[in-house]
Amino acid sequence: MQLVEDAIVSRTPASALDPIRNELFPRLEHARTIEDAEEAIHGAATSLTWLGDVLVPDQLDGESRHDALVQALPRMLAIQDELERVIEAASGAIAARKVLVAQETLRRFLAVCARAPRDLTALPFTTMSSRDYVRGVALRLAVLIVAVEYLAAGGSVLVAPLADKAFETSQTLRRAMREVGFDLTPWTDAPAAIRARRILEAASGFWSSLDNEQRRAVDEAWGERVELPSRWPQLPS
Repeated sequence: MQLVEDAIVSRTPASALDPIRNELFPRLEHARTIEDAEEAIHGAATSLTWLGDVLVPDQLDGESRHDALVQALPRMLAIQDELERVIEAASGAIAARKVLVAQETLRRFLAVCARAPRDLTALPFTTMSSRDYVRGVALRLAVLIVAVEYLAAGGSVLVAPLADKAFETSQTLRRAMREVGFDLTPWTDAPAAIRARRILEAASGFWSSLDNEQRRAVDEAWGERVELPSRWPQLPS
């Protein structure tokens, strides 16, 4: 939330974020079901359509590169460990990993938008313009992440289901951007040390999720010798 304030309010009045402070947060505090939380998130997103315009501006050159957001990108990386720790304490490691991937996907999206061409290829699965579609998905993702972060501080039981929704939305955004020619693979633009650590964490998480029989099968596959044919088939000239 602090990053949203620092990056966006620098270009807009402070009151522009009132739908988050005065509507979203109070409604989340009173939410008892995931449906209640979804209504609060949808209402906030409806009131924050201007934020979608900031995330995906109509022109992406010169001053419209939204420099404040670009400056926020390394800070988004810097807060990931603390974000993961807070979510894990509230709802467990799986929810924390999902939120981490969702936040990183949003960061990668902002990084791509900073250098994307003005026109995006048409998406085959919607009649909306590509820009309007990704703008809407990115806005939902941003509001979901803010909502999860806010609820995690109080240990809400709604954090885990909202983490699922944030992760699903991040993958929707990733697929849409892939269709228009942009790669949102997490941490591909991060410093080498961060990227290597995240890869090792993902590998460790995969290994930890296997039972003993599955681990034995993987271990055997790693140790299996592969016999190459003595002679490759003759290729046509």
